[in-house]
Amino acid sequence: MAKFKLKSGNSVKVVSGKFNKTIGFIKKIDRNKEVVYLENVSRVKFVKKNSKSAEEKGKTKEILIPIHISNVTLWEENNKS
Repeated sequence: MAKFKLKSGNSVKVVSGKFNKTIGFIKKIDRNKEVVYLENVSRVKFVKKNSKSAEEKGKTKEILIPIHISNVTLWEENNKS
């Protein structure tokens, strides 16, 4: 298990991948998988209801997307890079 300098609540910038150049706060860290979850990096999933009545509808659920720690860097507001 690696040692992290990142903590929940830190501001980070994604430096590679699909969400490149995205800046956000860390919401959750999974130290075993070495991934972080950012507040504004998520997707929407539709969840169906398993009921016999047609009146009940499904709901949407926001799912956080994991980003590997090697793809993020600490970010400070006065940092212009």
